[in-house]
Order: sequence, then C-alpha cells, then structure tokens
Amino acid sequence: MIGPISMMSLTESFPRSVPTLLCCLLIISPLICSAVGDNLGSIDQELSLANHQSELSGLQQSSSRRSGNEVALETAVDPETYRPAPGDQLILYIGGSADLLISLVISADGSLIVPSLGVFPATKQTLAKLEESISEQCQQAYGGSQIALTLNRPANLRFPVTGLVAEPGVYESQAAVRLSDLIELAGGLGNGADSRRIQLSRADGSRLACDYLTWLVDSADEGNPILRSGDRIHVPAATSYYRVRGAFPVARSEVAPPNSILDRPFRPQTILVPAQTEDKLDFVLRAAGGLGDNYCSGKISIYSQAGQESSAAEEIQTVSLESAAGKSLRPGDVIEIPFCREWVSVTGAVERPGLYPYLPGQTVIDYILAAGGPNGRGRQSGWSFVDQASGDHQKAKASDSVAAGAMIWVPERRMQKFTSFLTPIVSAAALVVSMIAVTK
Repeated sequence: MIGPISMMSLTESFPRSVPTLLCCLLIISPLICSAVGDNLGSIDQELSLANHQSELSGLQQSSSRRSGNEVALETAVDPETYRPAPGDQLILYIGGSADLLISLVISADGSLIVPSLGVFPATKQTLAKLEESISEQCQQAYGGSQIALTLNRPANLRFPVTGLVAEPGVYESQAAVRLSDLIELAGGLGNGADSRRIQLSRADGSRLACDYLTWLVDSADEGNPILRSGDRIHVPAATSYYRVRGAFPVARSEVAPPNSILDRPFRPQTILVPAQTEDKLDFVLRAAGGLGDNYCSGKISIYSQAGQESSAAEEIQTVSLESAAGKSLRPGDVIEIPFCREWVSVTGAVERPGLYPYLPGQTVIDYILAAGGPNGRGRQSGWSFVDQASGDHQKAKASDSVAAGAMIWVPERRMQKFTSFLTPIVSAAALVVSMIAVTK
C-alpha cells in the first residue's frame, strides 16, 4: 500500500523522468531501426538473388540448344583415330621406379607440356601417336619405364553450323561427337536441304562431302563422321531429286468403298529424295519410307522426266521388286509405286497423274478426264495400256473399258518436242536473214 509520502515522491519525480525516458528512446531508436532495416535488406537481397537465379535459369533453358554439353559419348574413344583437341584433359602414367600419375591439359595452341619431358604437338596427331612420342622421350628420362596416356575428359568445342538447318549458329559440344549430334542441336535439316552432300570443312584445309542420308537410311558411319576440333558444317540446297510418286492411304479396312473414280480417300503424294549418281532403286524406296501395307503388285514403274527425246515405250520401265537392289537410277527419274488391284494408274502427260479407284464399267476417257485430261504437252489420242509385268504397251481407245490394276499412259505430242527443238533454229535463221537485208 502506497502511503501519502510515497505518492508525493512519485509525483514530484515524474516530471524529471519524462525527459530522461525521451532521451533514452532517441538514443535507442536508431539502433532498433538499423537492426530492422538490416533484416529487411537481407530479405530484399534474398528475394533479389532468387529472382536473378530464376531469370538466369530461364536464360540457360532458352539457350540450351546452343550448348551440347549434355551430349554423351556413344562409345569408348579409340586412341588410333581420336585427335586430341585444345582443352582435353589427359592422364599420363609413368610406371617403374618413377611411379608417377600426372594430370595434363592441352593448351589453346594445341600443345601438350609434360614436366621433365618437353612440349609435344598434340592436335596434329592421334592419341596413340602422341603416346608413342611421349614414350620415346620417357625412355631417355626414366629408362625402361612403362607409360600410358589416356583421355580423362574431352574438351568442349564450338562448331559453326550454316546453311539449310532450322537454326544456323555456333554450337558448343564435347569432342568426339558425330555430325548428327550437331544437326540435331541446330534443330534438324530445313526444307530443301541436300542430305547427300553436307559439307564438312576441317582445320587442316581438307573437305568432306557427307552422304548423311545413307546414315539415316542404312546407318552408314561414313555418312555421319566423328567431328574434330575446327570442323565447320554447311548444309547446301539440293539441286537434283528422285520423285517417288504414289498414294499412301490408310489401311484398306478403314477406307470406304468409292462411288466415283473421283472419290480418292487419300491425298496423292510426291516424295522428293535427294539424288546421287548410280543410286539403287531399293535404297531410294527405303529413303522414301518403304512400300507400305497397300503395295501388293510386285512391280515398280520408272520413267524419265517428260520432255526427253524418246518414244513412250522407252520412257517407262517396269522393274520387279526382286531386281530393285541392282537397278541403277538417274537423277530426275520418277518412280511410280502401284498399289493393290482396286486402283487404276493414270500416268504420263496428264494434269494430275496418280492412282484412281477402280469402278467396273468406266472407260479410258473417264479415267483420263478424272486425271485432269492431257496437259499442254499431252496427246489427245494415241494412248496406251502398260503391262506392268513386261512393260509392253498396247493401244487404248477412249471407249475401251478399264480393268482393275490397269495403267493408262498418255504420251507427249511428238510435234511438241519437234517444235521445242525447231523454234530456236527458226529464230536464229530469221535473225540472220534480217541482218543480211539490213546490210544490203
């Protein structure tokens, strides 16, 4: 219980204690604010760092296609063929009394410095040859010591990829990767790319023309070489093709029966396969994706591009599937893939060559008109049926009925070919006559 004297003492001392309390608060408050500010600043820094890391992660993901560090080696490196690159990490073991294990790195200029042994040109020889060179020096320095030189970690190299790829640029990848790895990093081949002549320029000035399609079709290693330091890749545009023509429908059980010869339950396709000289028919068929389940005739039709100076019988060939492996093609050849017997093939100089559904009672003119009729070079008569077994031609009248599986051939007008040949000669002759008349 507080007595009168105590209350009086507290009342008298209160005015004096207020200034003292305020002074204490003024002294302590900056310290409190500083501590709180430091904590808030630390939180802001952590948030800023997290945001920065998130942005950096996004940038790394967006540029991941420019880096091929994740590309794994497909097999152990062969010392007999592998050429060391700047940045390669090597391990040198010297046995015997020395018993040394030395970590080495090839310098940027392609040299390898080995303590007590000297400097070796590493990138100008294979790993096996480099081991032999070091071994010769080691015999002099360490007597009969056994040595072993191994590749511990390949370097990351940069490869320029230009031409018809999805994303041309300079890509980083490990050494000892293949051409296909870099094409994949660049987004794949672009439309119109020549997969038969991909140019690989090497640091020593040599050049390779890589038939990349042979690797895609037959896994031929020569079409997909292992890359070296300094290699440059260029994908040119294709200049010559084979045209593999035909329709590739879904399974016959899923196709509704046609009511008209214009009812085509699939879209005719022409697959362009880049050409090399002396390609075989079976390779081109595999490159086009194979024959499919709807092929059942056992024959393949081949004919040259329209406009060549030859008769209709010489322009078309029929080849059995068994002889496709030995049949050589010429760039520009057109390959017609016939399908099962419910189709009729209309080919030659028509607007829309291809396969049309077979319907009993339809005539030759019905199918030719369904194909758009003869084109500007096609003959209005003189058509023929082609025997797909022998390649023989038989005259076909407009009113002739058409059997299932028939092939109707519309040849070019011979006058059209003759006119194309004669027009330049007549023009030149007229120019000469005019010059003679002017000079007189």
